Parts: sequence; C-alpha cells; structure tokens
Amino acid sequence: MEKFLNQGSVRKALGVGDIEFVSCSSTVYQAMLVDWMRNLEVGIPALLEDGISLLVYAGEYDLICNWL
Repeated sequence: MEKFLNQGSVRKALGVGDIEFVSCSSTVYQAMLVDWMRNLEVGIPALLEDGISLLVYAGEYDLICNWL
C-alpha cells in the first residue's frame, strides 16, 4: 500500500505534493490523541447546521479502529 501511495503519479492525482504516505504516523497519532474515546456526536449537529461538510468514517475491517 505504501509503495503504491508513494508513487509520484498517485501523489499527483491525490494532490498531496511531496508528502510521503506512512501507514502509521506518530505525528497524526499524537495530534488525535486528545480525541481518543470522546463522544463527538453531540457536536456534529451544530457543524451541519453551520453548513460544514464532514465525513464520518467507521472502518468495519480496520485492525485498530474498527466499529466493534
């Protein structure tokens, strides 16, 4: 997966520039740590009412963040 996502043509198509894909980023992990096990459902209606588009992702087959 990393080899594919780091191909120049794929990065160009995704519009990510020279950013290298890593499957497990400690930088992203640390940034999201404050959201760990927080119920964000209470804030979602206000975001939608303000016209903010959002993506809610629950990975059924995700090893780490599956819905189970």
